[in-house]
Amino acid sequence: MKEVYQQIGFSFRTFGAIIRTSFSDTASREQKQEATAGIGGPVAIGRVFVWLADYGVQLRSVIVLTAMISLSLWVFNLLPFPALDGGRCLIVLVNQMIHVVNPRFKISPKIEQMIHSLGFIVLILASILVTWKDIFFHS
Repeated sequence: MKEVYQQIGFSFRTFGAIIRTSFSDTASREQKQEATAGIGGPVAIGRVFVWLADYGVQLRSVIVLTAMISLSLWVFNLLPFPALDGGRCLIVLVNQMIHVVNPRFKISPKIEQMIHSLGFIVLILASILVTWKDIFFHS
């Protein structure tokens, strides 16, 4: 169980470092590329599993890798970004804070849907870019 908590902490720190570096004004282009070098999508994950199969790695390693991927996806889903669960939680919190200030006002469901739709489009575009990178820029 200790390994699970360590992996969760590692995932939070890694995502945080990637986000901080990617949006930093002071980070160089090389630092930004290094921070995002380890990001991979389904193609990169598939390559890892093929590599594991080719080298006869033990079943335990495959299970651990699968668990790490699941934990990383869980942490990613908690990010406060529209279309993710963390984005939904953020909107609920903002609505609650607005309600404290002005009980008659809240973000309309139509606006919330638009926010999540735009976030979903950004996520799909990011997925396409990551897949493109996995296919054409990794051997």
